[in-house]
Parts: sequence; C-alpha cells; structure tokens
Amino acid sequence: AVYLTKYGSHVHLIVRSDRLRASAAMADRVLANPAISVHWNRELVDVAGGGAAGDADWLAAIILRDRIGGGTENLPVRGLFYAIGHTPNTSLLQGQIPLDERGYLLTRPGRPETELDGVFAAGMWRMRNGARASPPQPVAARRPSPPNAGSATTDWRSRCDGRR
Repeated sequence: AVYLTKYGSHVHLIVRSDRLRASAAMADRVLANPAISVHWNRELVDVAGGGAAGDADWLAAIILRDRIGGGTENLPVRGLFYAIGHTPNTSLLQGQIPLDERGYLLTRPGRPETELDGVFAAGMWRMRNGARASPPQPVAARRPSPPNAGSATTDWRSRCDGRR
C-alpha cells in the first residue's frame, strides 16, 4: 500500500481481518500514512463500472462486504490492485507453462519472459526464493512486442486447456 501511494492520490487497503499480518515496522508505516485508508474486516465482492454514457467499461467503484455485520458498501475508486496471500494461484497453468516446486512461474533470469512466447510473469506469480522481485508488474507491462508471428506458440491461449 505504501508503494502504491506513489501512483495514486489515495490508497484504500482492504483487510479481511482485524489486523495486518505485515511486520510491525511495515504496519506502522501503513497506519501512519495519511494517504492510506484501512478498511478492516472487509472483502471485495464485486466491481462496478462508471454507468455514464461511454464510460461503463471503466472501473468506478468496488463493492465491499463487512465480514462481521454482513452489510455491503460501495467504495468509489479509479483503479484496483488485487493481491491476496502468499500462495500463487497458478493451478490453471500447471502442465502449460513451467512452474517451480512452489508453483511460481519460471522466467528467464532477471526477465519477465517465460518459456512460452508472448507470456510474461508479473506480481506474485514471479516471486523467487521468498523475496519479491522489485515491482515486477511494470516490468511485464513494458514488454509491448507481440510474440513471433511465425512461431507455433503465437496464440498461447490455445495451449491453456484448449481454450481460445
């Protein structure tokens, strides 16, 4: 959350419990930062578009559920960075792209590219040796080159469970 304050005027941290599991020093930094609002005992249940003509495809709010009282609330936002836990949710990729023994995507050393042309690793899928790579999301996003047009793996989606 502290890192994300560099890119937005305000960050809303949604916490599913009544405490942060971060180190005491990091929790103190989050709680002391006026640009971060912590929403305790909440979980994301839906997202909502703008609704006005032409912008319904853009994120305008997230809907949160109170895990204690059960009520919901609409929180106006203009972006969403969703991260939960420390276990990569890569089961859909097993047998499609090489993973390490803990389930993280294997990439070329120091790079976001995987063995499969056009597929780049970012975020928690790219952790190594228990330490996150310094913000990997921008690294993957800066790779605009399309896969090799003549490659047999140009349409990588067709290799993932036969779906297109």
